[in-house]
Amino acid sequence: RFLEFVGSSVRHYSMSASEILSGCDGELLFLCGLNDGGDRPESFSEMAERCEIPDDESARIFMEFAEGFGRSYREEQAAKCDGYIARLAEREGVLRDALPSRRKMIIVLGVSITLAIVILLM
Repeated sequence: RFLEFVGSSVRHYSMSASEILSGCDGELLFLCGLNDGGDRPESFSEMAERCEIPDDESARIFMEFAEGFGRSYREEQAAKCDGYIARLAEREGVLRDALPSRRKMIIVLGVSITLAIVILLM
């Protein structure tokens, strides 16, 4: 959602990173992982450094976007936003597909640890 907001801001208003960040909803920044309670970041690179994105690959993709932002013309920058949106959507699909097996693993580990504790206490 954040990159869609950025792409729209660039495409329609030719806004800079600092203008986009100052006009961005705080809840959207929080959903991106920016929850350190500090001031709003002034650049996307600063935001990427401060965001807590649990998936390393997603964090790398966002950092790549942040470092390259503002180094091209408006139309090209908007197209790059669309490209990064597609890459992150693909990564979301991979993570969503892996979720059921991760849940099973967590349940099995929890039950196994509980059984091991019960056996040790006997």
